[in-house]
Amino acid sequence: MSTAVFPGSFDPVTLGHVDLIRRAAALFDQVIVAVGRHPSKKGCFPVDRRMEMLGRVCADYGNVSVQSYEGLTVDFLRKTGAHVMVRGIRNMQDMENERMLSDVNRRIDPETETVLLFTDPAYADISSSVVRELGSYHRSLKGLVPECVRGEIENYLADESAGR
Repeated sequence: MSTAVFPGSFDPVTLGHVDLIRRAAALFDQVIVAVGRHPSKKGCFPVDRRMEMLGRVCADYGNVSVQSYEGLTVDFLRKTGAHVMVRGIRNMQDMENERMLSDVNRRIDPETETVLLFTDPAYADISSSVVRELGSYHRSLKGLVPECVRGEIENYLADESAGR
């Protein structure tokens, strides 16, 4: 059985993330969407809320689960028994960064493979940081985030920008 881990902050989940999850689910028997907890990074949405939103987004994929982790992603892969990490590439900057991370991960655990999926051009300009910025200015996030969580994300970001 092939298991892949798709790690990220998903702060918040975007349609680009959903596209990669869908495609990874078609390639692997099991996909773990892994929400990284970084004690030094506050993040916008609490990790538990990100996981809950991802759970709703992934509900239609029977072979996708959502988990959180702390520490090195390669250690999380070992813990889950996975040997494949899925990452998305939007541009050349992402490519270089992911190549470097892949090299480091393989140095730590030579059995870890990184599978890079090129982002669908329809989502290449979408990032969580763009979503957070637009939402903080009360702009619609239609076409940027999944509809099942759009209202929640828009309301949360509007409340955050109002200082509530």
